[in-house]
Amino acid sequence: MVTLANISAEALSSILSSEPITLLPSDSDSPVYIHERLLSSVSPPLSAAYQGEWKESKSRAYKFLQDDEGFYTDVTRDLLICFVRWAYLGDYSTEMIGIPSFVEEPVAMEEVFVHDGFSFMIPKVEKDKICGSQDTSVDEIPPAAPDTPIARHDKFDGGEKGPSTEMANAVDPLHLHIQLYVFANIYLIDALKDVSKEKILEYLRKVDKSLSKAPYTTKIFGLLEYASRHLSDDDPLLNWLGRYASWNLTALRQDARRLENLLGDGKFAVLLIRHVRPSQRNPFICVS
Repeated sequence: MVTLANISAEALSSILSSEPITLLPSDSDSPVYIHERLLSSVSPPLSAAYQGEWKESKSRAYKFLQDDEGFYTDVTRDLLICFVRWAYLGDYSTEMIGIPSFVEEPVAMEEVFVHDGFSFMIPKVEKDKICGSQDTSVDEIPPAAPDTPIARHDKFDGGEKGPSTEMANAVDPLHLHIQLYVFANIYLIDALKDVSKEKILEYLRKVDKSLSKAPYTTKIFGLLEYASRHLSDDDPLLNWLGRYASWNLTALRQDARRLENLLGDGKFAVLLIRHVRPSQRNPFICVS
């Protein structure tokens, strides 16, 4: 499988000389463009669907349609922009479409005696301010909040302006990563599956180290529900998420209604039962 990130100059010239194809998301007619030979390289199944005897292919456009079960409603423009970005560059970022992946990181705490025998736990950076220290380590300063969502001007996505902040915030990074993983699973794009899986694990690692998991519980439930609904029982990521959920069952129980819904069809319940005994093992130590 070839992306523009790892090809020869000759192959690059061949790909860029091919005609562009228009990909239309299922939720709108806002186009996303990709060179035909690049699409054939990264996903032969998707290329074959485009090249078949379809009405859409006659106009060099491929529209992702909703099937009887409503599955393809998830092929959004955001997903396609990230897919195309990955195809050209070998990677993608949710920030480029206005979805921040910021996770609050823990701040180093240090005991400081203020007065009258009372001790207080305050951030080290605050202690340094109080004591007049000039040796604060950059690594100990909590990261600044991300900027507001940027306008989506990208040479690969048709150059249209992005959505409002309200629309961008409607999708969280975990949801977009799992959408891309499922999309890659359908169209046999193993390299994209690997990238999106690693981004899911990276985000969850940050959550695990954050001051509190509570602000991220809703996003985690969304990830688990989507994966359970769209991935097969033997999918390695779904199996790992079962381990992760078992390990974090105490936190997930804080939203009993959501947990009940997740376990309702029995599929994810089987995963929890499978991992309930070894759930004391950190799932990040051994990732399959």
